[in-house]
Amino acid sequence: MTKTKILIISASEIVPTISGGTVHTAGVSKSLLRQGYEVRIYCLAGRKESYSKPKTDSHRQLEIEPGLTQEIHLGLLFGLLQTVSRRLGMPRIWQFWLMRMGWVPKQLKQAAAWADAIICDMPHTPPLRGDWGNKPWYLMSHDLTWRQLEQSEFKVRLWTGWMRRVEASAPQRYSDIIAVTTEDQSFFRDHDQAGKCLLPIIGSSVDPENYNAGEDVRAETRAQLNVADDERLILFSGSFFGPNIVPLANILEYCAAKESWLAEQRLRVLILGSIEPEAYTRGQVIATGRVPSITPYFAAADAGFNPVLSGSGANVKLFEYLAARLPVISTEFGVRGSELVAEKDFIVCDTREFTPAFEAFLAKTPDEWAQYCEQVWQRHRHYCDIGVQTEHAVAALLIFLEQA
Repeated sequence: MTKTKILIISASEIVPTISGGTVHTAGVSKSLLRQGYEVRIYCLAGRKESYSKPKTDSHRQLEIEPGLTQEIHLGLLFGLLQTVSRRLGMPRIWQFWLMRMGWVPKQLKQAAAWADAIICDMPHTPPLRGDWGNKPWYLMSHDLTWRQLEQSEFKVRLWTGWMRRVEASAPQRYSDIIAVTTEDQSFFRDHDQAGKCLLPIIGSSVDPENYNAGEDVRAETRAQLNVADDERLILFSGSFFGPNIVPLANILEYCAAKESWLAEQRLRVLILGSIEPEAYTRGQVIATGRVPSITPYFAAADAGFNPVLSGSGANVKLFEYLAARLPVISTEFGVRGSELVAEKDFIVCDTREFTPAFEAFLAKTPDEWAQYCEQVWQRHRHYCDIGVQTEHAVAALLIFLEQA
């Protein structure tokens, strides 16, 4: 029996994952693979390091798993436009314009011809011009992009109106839209004048298999970080993105002021990801910089820290902590988009004074937390596990298409 072939067109490189958006897309692609589909991810541009690697042509392919591949377009024009737009603080509107005008890489046209169904990963990767038959084209939303721009620095906010118009017109351009929150679901429904979109939700959930590492990985990673067995490690994970920047500054300020107390409590804070460009150790703070895989660091940690104050939709890092079976220390705002209950499912922390929350964490033993975290995960798995969410969304879309 021939497998249904699905193409995911992404604005940027997905694997290895480095941010909430890439974690989400990678999780959906693996979930589709496990449901029996053949999946290809086509990335319109790569990361900086991808362009610096030796290459024989303008494309690079990676087999993630049998039946799941990623292809990255590394052409000079797209690479230069990405560099310029990033420096100007522009969203990837150039991709939208180029594709709408028909400037589409030959390999992407071939991939679209191969596919039975196509998912556009972001609103600025619109359906291609040309005759592609009656194939369904879906948009997979990652919160409302214009909402994210609205909360960014001034030069980025300038593009808010344009992006809002692009997202408002999405129901007319796509066969259907896979929403990530009830907020963007409502926004798209309000602009679906024909009422044709079902708008199923695949929330900011994660693949729990990505956070399943053994004790040997934990021990090896802690040794690399020079973290002793009797020390507790609190993890703050994030990319260099607006809502993460202020919390990071608050964490660093707190850790500098409380360095002696943290040392006495045998408590250290790990900053994971590109939110800090370089790796370092300063007092009780350890920063990794960008890493090829986050799994070892989640295995090394003893708690997940989420003191965020702003943002749209839900925090992917929150669901990562839950999937990794880490106790969550979070602001009330940080658990938006979830069903977590304060004190029952997570430790509430202040936005700047973290001592009471840290003391509550230290009050339980690792074994007590392990039992607690498994119970929390089982209570909330139905919306935290991206496999469960994707299966429900696909089933709904298939029924909808059969009835159309």
